[in-house]
Amino acid sequence: MVYGLKITNDDLKIIIDENYSNYALYESGSLTLTYDGGNIPNFLTGTATFSTAVPVPPLIAIKPDSSYHAGLKRYIKSGANYTGFELGGDIAKQANLTIYWMAFIPVSGHESAETYGLKVKDSSGNVTFDSGRKYLKILNVLSSTLTYSSMTTTPNTDNLNHTAGTHYFITSPYGLINNVIDFDAQGPYTFFAPRVVGVKYVNSTTVSFGETFFYENGVMDDIRSAFPYGFWPSNWKILVVKDVT
Repeated sequence: MVYGLKITNDDLKIIIDENYSNYALYESGSLTLTYDGGNIPNFLTGTATFSTAVPVPPLIAIKPDSSYHAGLKRYIKSGANYTGFELGGDIAKQANLTIYWMAFIPVSGHESAETYGLKVKDSSGNVTFDSGRKYLKILNVLSSTLTYSSMTTTPNTDNLNHTAGTHYFITSPYGLINNVIDFDAQGPYTFFAPRVVGVKYVNSTTVSFGETFFYENGVMDDIRSAFPYGFWPSNWKILVVKDVT
């Protein structure tokens, strides 16, 4: 850091730097994951739409519920811009669920309308800090070596300890594994059963990090075997994020 300002308090550190843009709260809200009633595809899902599309993929932090795991399923784009995202929930659960979320993006290009305060710019004139915005505050960085299971077993989970409180969580990197499952009695009718990772509230100091399943993309074909494909990291990082709404 050639120039800038570092402020330290009893809670967190805020670093203001000429070169690195801080991630600021862009939007927040709640999203209801709904169950389709037992039809195929049968999974819990919900879609959030931003008020204004953004050119970069936001970091999505979610506040877990104690009922079951839920996690980021995908981003939604229109052209070059990101218009929202979709969450997925455990396939075996049949009750709707409301999940609270926060979306963070670099502050540059999305400054506040405040007429007083502090703004720091880089050499190109891009804002890297704006005191009129609320910022991503990471309390803990958790690690997990969660592996994916077969579709015939209980989804794998990993209980992780964190700083006490009711927090939001960001999982990184994003993983996706598909299992192709045959139902010969239907012709055969093959379902792709993707799974992503999600979080579930355990208590004020523990979160369950685990797989989230959902069925989709049923196709008629002659496949007779089940096999996984996709990307599943061997090491996960889970960010514990303070509620800044």
